[in-house]
Amino acid sequence: DTVSVQARREYTTGPNSNGSQISLDGDWDIVEADETLPPGQFPSSAAWIKVKMPGPVQYALMEAGKIPNIWYGDNFERLQWIQQRDWYLRRRFTIPESWRQSTVRLRFDGMDYRGVVALDGQILGAHEGEFGGPTFDVTAQVTPGKEHELMVRLLHETHDPRPNYFADSANGKPKVVKPDAEDAESYQWGNRYRSMGLYQPIRLIATGPAYIEAPFVRTDAVGAAVASLWGQAMLTNSGEEFDGIVDARIVDLSNKDMVWHGQSRQKVSPGISFWERAIELKNPKLWWPNGLGDQPLYCLELRLLKQETQLDVVTSRFGIRT
Repeated sequence: DTVSVQARREYTTGPNSNGSQISLDGDWDIVEADETLPPGQFPSSAAWIKVKMPGPVQYALMEAGKIPNIWYGDNFERLQWIQQRDWYLRRRFTIPESWRQSTVRLRFDGMDYRGVVALDGQILGAHEGEFGGPTFDVTAQVTPGKEHELMVRLLHETHDPRPNYFADSANGKPKVVKPDAEDAESYQWGNRYRSMGLYQPIRLIATGPAYIEAPFVRTDAVGAAVASLWGQAMLTNSGEEFDGIVDARIVDLSNKDMVWHGQSRQKVSPGISFWERAIELKNPKLWWPNGLGDQPLYCLELRLLKQETQLDVVTSRFGIRT
C-alpha cells in the first residue's frame, strides 16, 4: 500500500490504557557505518547524532545541524557522499506489562531502500523495497518492562555514485531496481539525491496471533443509487490455521451512521492470506476535488475474530469516486 495505514489506538501509560500500538517515531540516533568493521559493530568512540525519524537521512542530518541546507544553491553536489555510505539508526523502547499475553510485531511502514534490522544485537532480517514493510514477529524477543535496543543498518545502493545529470555518469545500466526517476536524478532541474531512510512510521503492534494490515477500498462503479466497491486486507497469522470471521462495517463519518455491514467466514492459514469482498453501497455520497463539491469520507472497520475472541481491529478512511 502506497498510503499510510490509519493509526491504531496508541498505548498510553496508566491502568486504563488498552492501546495496541506504540509509535517509534521521533528521537533516533544515527552514525555512519565503518566499512572496515563487521556488520553490527562500530567504534566505541562513534559520534552518534540525535535525529528525527521517519524521514530521509539527508534531511535528518540537516535538521541536526550536521550538514548545510540540502536545497540551497549547489550544496547537493557536495553532499552526494551521504548516499554512498551505510548508516546505522538505533532506538530504545520498552513494552508494557499489559502486552505480556499478546503477539508483538515490529512494523516498518516504509524503508528506503535496503536495510538490515537487529534487535538487541540479533538480526531479525533484511528488506529491499520502499513499500510493504518489513514486519517482524518479536514476541519471543521482547520482555515487558525491559529496555530493548532496535538497530537498522541502511545499505547504500551499489550504483554509479555519479547521478545521471553529471556528464561522466555511467548509469545507463543501473545495478538496482529503484529507478533514478524516483529521486529526480534523471532530470536536469532541482537538487538531486539518492534518497535513503525510514520515510514512513515505525510501530510496535500488540494483537492476537493473527492480525490485519493494509486495509483498502476501491470504487469500481457508481450508479444512480448504488456504488460498487471492492475491499481488501492482508491477514498475517503467526499461529496455526483456524476458522476465522472477518466482521466488516462501513461508517459514514459525517454522522457516524453504519451504512453497510457484512461478515465473512474463511480459513486463516499460517503466513499471509487475504480478505477480499465486493460491496454494494446504497445512496453513496461522492467525493469531489476541491472547489467542485464536498469531500465526504467513509470508514471501513475490520475486526478479525477467532470464535468469539477478537484478535485485531483496524480502520481505513476512503472516499467514493471513479
